[in-house]
Amino acid sequence: MIDLHIHTQFSDGKDSVEEVLKQAQNLALTAISITDHDNIEAYDVLSKPDIRALYTGKIIPGVEISSLFNGTVVHILGYGVDIEKLKGRMKTIDGKMWADFARNYLNGKLKKLGLATELKGQTWVGVLRELIEIIETSGNPVLKSIDLTSVLGKSKIGMLVWYHIYDKESPLYIDYTGFYVSSDEAIKIIHDCGGIAVLAHPIGYGKYSDMVLNGLCGKVDGIECYHYTAESSGDIDRLISICKEKGLLVTGGTDYHGAQYPFGYMQVPDTVLERLIASGVRTI
Repeated sequence: MIDLHIHTQFSDGKDSVEEVLKQAQNLALTAISITDHDNIEAYDVLSKPDIRALYTGKIIPGVEISSLFNGTVVHILGYGVDIEKLKGRMKTIDGKMWADFARNYLNGKLKKLGLATELKGQTWVGVLRELIEIIETSGNPVLKSIDLTSVLGKSKIGMLVWYHIYDKESPLYIDYTGFYVSSDEAIKIIHDCGGIAVLAHPIGYGKYSDMVLNGLCGKVDGIECYHYTAESSGDIDRLISICKEKGLLVTGGTDYHGAQYPFGYMQVPDTVLERLIASGVRTI
């Protein structure tokens, strides 16, 4: 089995690179890919021989670029990218930048709603947890209307992000124009760096999923079919059929951050790896 969607402490994951490699080794995974959000610092760590030796399987160099498609935040996975080339092309966003941008934006929203409370979190997750507490305790009529009930296996944080912060129709929507690149630009960056571009978790975009899937199918090289959102909705087979029809590559992974879904949760078959390598995707 393989896992091609893993996050570390360099973006919003719980584990260090070393911890990820040890877990992959213990699970005897054939291949992994570390795909931090807008950040490839994990590969500087991986370049150290003693660190790389912790895992004997294949590693596909990867990244997950945050982008905008028709005003909706869409994640584009890049696999087999030349990490050195990517360093000069990609806008690197670290946890502090995410937290600062979101905190300042959301504090403006809360002020407009008449709330004197201000978010003070210094991490992205910290800001979100503070906001959830305010939603659940403030009594503000607008915030009281916000439903954080889990769908497709999402946590409260996941619901807050994908169904409100990333939703143009939500009172908590954050306009990331200027902060994220366009989806076309993200795909071009990945291609220019020798990688393949894959639409991440297409079912995870909620009511915008069909728009995103239909709009980007002709632009990406593959679709992440094996993902917990597709598993929860029963759409894995449908996504694989779309890939066959469109001549796109199939990928998949746990989307591991260290919380709700354990490392290696998604059972992605080795045939996915075989087809990726046959297409020319590089490994390290």
